[in-house]
Amino acid sequence: WWSSHIRYAPGADSDAEARALLAPKTHVGTGVAVVPGYDAALAEEVDRLAYSGRLGAVRLLAADLALATSPRLPGLTRVATLRPGVHLHRVDAPLPRAFVAHAAVEDPEGPRLWHLLEEPVLTGAQIALRRSDLALLPDRAARPPSGCAFARWSPGDVTLRCEARGAGVAVLAEQFSPGWGATVDGAPARVLRVNRVMLGVPVSAGVHVVRLRYETPWQRASLALAALGIAAVGGIFWSTRRRG
Repeated sequence: WWSSHIRYAPGADSDAEARALLAPKTHVGTGVAVVPGYDAALAEEVDRLAYSGRLGAVRLLAADLALATSPRLPGLTRVATLRPGVHLHRVDAPLPRAFVAHAAVEDPEGPRLWHLLEEPVLTGAQIALRRSDLALLPDRAARPPSGCAFARWSPGDVTLRCEARGAGVAVLAEQFSPGWGATVDGAPARVLRVNRVMLGVPVSAGVHVVRLRYETPWQRASLALAALGIAAVGGIFWSTRRRG
């Protein structure tokens, strides 16, 4: 569907045109999804990368297609002119939507993001991790990533089948948020922040089923309040019966 596969490549005055053209074909609040799995809300880092004007940002965000006002741009192959001044391009060599990385570099805190646009990161040969997570991938030399296939995908619930050649981090090009949880082969697993804006789950060598599910904080709070309410009603009922 459109909001999973159409991305916006920065260009003068193309944003409004792209939204007006694609809004009837999408299921997201903003009309055009900038990165996989994202609707109206964009993290500051994602917004800065997506609208930086650098082609590497489009590749990093795993964009298959991009819209731009120019018919010719390096790293993009034009596939159609949708209307005057709006061209649909295929992105050359985008980062895979899902893969297993086997090498990492440090992602320093702060506003600097351009280290994420280095070629090894754009191909999955390296990922950027927080310093506290670097020990999970001690190898710093770029290595080709292992493959992951989508076994199941729905918004907020993704299952991957990954074949890791060695210990690594399964990466999914979905925006990182504290609401994500993960399992590997059914066992609870950590969710890492990868490349500043993506999800990662540590895996050992071999074939694994990795599932990532998103739950908003208010959902958890609602469930907790519902459980408390049920417990309170049950306590009142039990107390009433005993007095009766």
